[in-house]
Parts: sequence; C-alpha cells; structure tokens
Amino acid sequence: MKGDTIVHEGDPGDCAYIIQSGECGVYRNTADTQRLVNSLGAGEIFGETAILSPGPRTASVVALGEVTAQVITAQVLTREVDAMQPWMGMLIRAVADRFRKMAESD
Repeated sequence: MKGDTIVHEGDPGDCAYIIQSGECGVYRNTADTQRLVNSLGAGEIFGETAILSPGPRTASVVALGEVTAQVITAQVLTREVDAMQPWMGMLIRAVADRFRKMAESD
C-alpha cells in the first residue's frame, strides 16, 4: 500500500524484489533526514545487494502508490547464481561487494 516501507535501511537482507506494478522510492538516511536517491518502477529489481553480498540493507524502499512485487528469496537467487558459469557468479558477487562498499562509504 502507499507509504508502506518494503525494506528498511540497516536490516539484514534475505530476499530481493521485482516490481510488477507501481512505483517505489529509494531512500538513504542522512544525519537528520531521509534523502530520496532513486525511483523504481515496473520491471525493476531491488534488494539484491543484501543477498549477493552479505550485510545490512543499504537503503529503505517505500511504496509511492499501490505496489505489487515478486519476492526472490536468497536461496533461489544463490542457487541461480551458483548454476551459472563459475566466472559469472564471481563477477556478479564482486560487483555487489563493490556496490556495498560504495554505499557504506556515503
């Protein structure tokens, strides 16, 4: 529903989401406020970093209207990445690790 927080910055990540319909805002906490850093719509994915690169969520995602999303569990995503050529899985995890380090340094 509009205004619902789907993932909270700092929480552990155990799944990713693919937006089927609707729009979400991606927010990062700053010293005294939340800052909108991105908007996501149908077909876009979020939450993947927390399950590809273990650690807390790097942002909060809030429904800007009614949102329908498909949930991808860590187990399913890991199984699919592991089924790829070994170098592809390593590449995806390396990109996720680098993204996490950048996000944590903001």
